[in-house]
Amino acid sequence: MEGILRARAKSLVGILNGIDPEEWNPAKDPFLARPFDADHLDARKECKAALQEVLRLPVAAEIPLLGMVARIDLQKGVDLVAQIIPELMNRQNVQIVILGQGDETLLRSFRLTPHNTRDRSAFIRILMSRSRITSTEGVTFS
Repeated sequence: MEGILRARAKSLVGILNGIDPEEWNPAKDPFLARPFDADHLDARKECKAALQEVLRLPVAAEIPLLGMVARIDLQKGVDLVAQIIPELMNRQNVQIVILGQGDETLLRSFRLTPHNTRDRSAFIRILMSRSRITSTEGVTFS
């Protein structure tokens, strides 16, 4: 099948399913606290701390910060992410940031996920707009 698709590539059109590497390039991203690239990864720590601060999460280098950018839809496997949060919490503290819009039932499942078990916590933030991450004003998160 791959050969057929390659041979007909010029006549095929469609919607790409993936990110725009120019828009989501951390070396050029104006929304990051400090740009970085594969040769300068140390700036990621500063970016993580800045995001934690803006989203009112505990600023802690040792807590994993998991991020997901997706349309909130069953097709994207978002329900699977919601299901594993309790298991993640059994292992350690975790912070989860989701950038996306979509199915309100799935969004509700994140909001209803227990955020505390024993001495562990999950901090879940659901963002509707990337451009507003630099300020919590107008940002919707749970």
